[in-house]
Amino acid sequence: MYNLEKNTFKQNYNAYDNAYVKNSSEKIWEKFKKGLNNEKEKKLTEFEKEIKKGVPFEDADDVVEEVRRIVPPILSVPKKYFNKIKSKGFIEPKPDWTGYRSVAAVLGRSPYTPKNEERIYFKLSPQVKVEPRFMPKNKIRKTTSELNKDDAMFYGVVLVSDDQKRLRLGHDLKQISN
Repeated sequence: MYNLEKNTFKQNYNAYDNAYVKNSSEKIWEKFKKGLNNEKEKKLTEFEKEIKKGVPFEDADDVVEEVRRIVPPILSVPKKYFNKIKSKGFIEPKPDWTGYRSVAAVLGRSPYTPKNEERIYFKLSPQVKVEPRFMPKNKIRKTTSELNKDDAMFYGVVLVSDDQKRLRLGHDLKQISN
């Protein structure tokens, strides 16, 4: 079902080195899509539609892998934290609403941008392992332990794997906006 020609994450990551744009999640997303050949852009559009509807638990890992062959995951950070991140040289996982320490990014959709908040965007390098974040079909927040496989859906949010303690600038993350 989710079968693209085999491309490496590294090839597509490098193809987006020139996607540095002004702060706008839509502009960033469109820039990523513009750099694709017609077949990949068409496939990404199909994935976008599926991700919006929600991808069932059993297909989520395959979708993450296939979409990642087309575009890298994108992390958005409030601009007010950028100088702190820049001086430290890395981003550490923070507790989410469930208490789980994680770094979340989006894959196969426009990056998260709250109204009236400037953000800085980064793309995750190919070596950074990610896994799908699941939400219930009705999108009402529950802890992962409260979800069952029939109820769990993937909506394009990925979590950096537990074994990645820090995301280092220039190695694990590349800034794609100012």
